[in-house]
Amino acid sequence: MEQDRRAGPSAGPESAPHPVRWRDTSTFPGSETGPAPPAPALDLLYIVGHHKSGATALGAVLAGHPEIFFAGELYRFPTPIWTPGDPTRLCSCGVPILDCPLWSPVRRDFERGHSLAELREGQVRFERWLALPRTLLARGTTQPALERHADAMEALLRTLVSKSGSRVIVESSLGALRGWIYRLNGPQRISVKYLHLVRDGRALLWSESRLKDTPESGGAWVRWPPVVIARWVGMNLLAMLLCSQDRGRYLRVRYEDLVTDPRATLQRIAEFSGVDLTDVIAKVEARVPIPMRHIAAGNRNRLKGSIVLQGDFGWTTGLPRVSRAVFWLTAGWLARLYGYRLRPGA
Repeated sequence: MEQDRRAGPSAGPESAPHPVRWRDTSTFPGSETGPAPPAPALDLLYIVGHHKSGATALGAVLAGHPEIFFAGELYRFPTPIWTPGDPTRLCSCGVPILDCPLWSPVRRDFERGHSLAELREGQVRFERWLALPRTLLARGTTQPALERHADAMEALLRTLVSKSGSRVIVESSLGALRGWIYRLNGPQRISVKYLHLVRDGRALLWSESRLKDTPESGGAWVRWPPVVIARWVGMNLLAMLLCSQDRGRYLRVRYEDLVTDPRATLQRIAEFSGVDLTDVIAKVEARVPIPMRHIAAGNRNRLKGSIVLQGDFGWTTGLPRVSRAVFWLTAGWLARLYGYRLRPGA
């Protein structure tokens, strides 16, 4: 397996032809006779699935735990968050991201060892849908480039750990291929667990039908119902195929269960992640607002500053019957696998 060959410095220098640069450039005081030992494995909880499934809400709630930092949609770094950089784009702390007391030093420290241009090049080359064969079947000169990109992704995570003071990073980039790339570094470097968040695809249809055109919305064609349904099926299937190979590192939860029975759902996530969420559950049940700390990319609700978990089921009355029928005829087979029914509440 590729991840076995890249297990990190402990497996020998030949097994890591492109080690993470921060490991080889320093020594601990009193140990000048050799390089510093490898850093401990980084704990990453990666939310995978489709957009508009409640990932920002879930991540913000989990970050109510003091040892968890919710990084949001990291695939938006460096573009468009840092490059070219929009001075009007705000962090959830209320400060422009370019001046944010967390994200500004994160960028500075990351650029000391890595290039933003190279990070972006790796995203375009290896993380997009069209890159699926190239990434999964990397051979020859492509393999070292993929490994360097995985190293840069890890370096960004470790910078976040250092600057946030948190033990666990929660990322909601949602793309299964990006999540799969994290595994290439091996469990000795990144202990990644996949939280597959699913939401009824009819809710996605309803949400997309109300979305206004923006520079980042992708154009009207991506909101055409057949395309929306294909995206919902494709992204969720890919999440299952690429991220559930190790059943102990994969957990699927439904948005509907999160908002209607948060205690049971968050307890499952607590057992899965190894983080005690007792206090977070108490806050959610008491409807105590949970601060949203430094979420730079995700649902615009992040700008409210805090969150009280609540559900949105507007599609049950707003989505036209024709759209419901089209969805169920084409994607009902997968919806049933996730526990959904033709008639909500049946």
